[in-house]
Amino acid sequence: MTSLESERSVSGEHTPSPESRAIRRPFRERKTKVDGSVHEYSLELLAEAPGFAAARYRIAKAGPARVPVRIPAGASSDGYFWEARPYIVYRMRDPDGQLIVHRFDAVANVVIDSGGVSYDDLVLDWWVLPDGTVVEEDADELAALVASGRIESAHAERILANGRAAQGAAQTIIAEIETLERTLPPVLGGSRPSREGLA
Repeated sequence: MTSLESERSVSGEHTPSPESRAIRRPFRERKTKVDGSVHEYSLELLAEAPGFAAARYRIAKAGPARVPVRIPAGASSDGYFWEARPYIVYRMRDPDGQLIVHRFDAVANVVIDSGGVSYDDLVLDWWVLPDGTVVEEDADELAALVASGRIESAHAERILANGRAAQGAAQTIIAEIETLERTLPPVLGGSRPSREGLA
């Protein structure tokens, strides 16, 4: 897919029903980088629907200093994965369940099955802080990959265009996730979000 999904998709065509909550089984996240390296992570599946999955990762060590916000040890990261969208989203909370940040990652070739999710990582990330500030990450790396010929300039332009569209729709996407979160198990140490307003 080469462009951000339509408003129809952004508004939640793949959002699971409340009956899909609390699955709680092992789930693998498999990320393939541009250089061909593969990174795998062990998560816990929280919800699934055709073309969609949500899964939780426990962060054992504090995040590196280079990231825009401090990610403490013991934080959780709920990943939201869609096969039909050019991004995935991580909703990160501290050990007490307080929201830290949302991170949007540019991706392609997302495949979800009963055992996990796999995708190609397209370098760029966007951090959306609770106050709405957006911080772009790894634009320099993308430019270097284009300069070295490892990514075609037209492909890089599509990635950037998807990023601009995702930034413009970020609050709509986050609102969709907040609605979905009401159906998920509570974050350890935090309270379960209210179910008020669920369809």
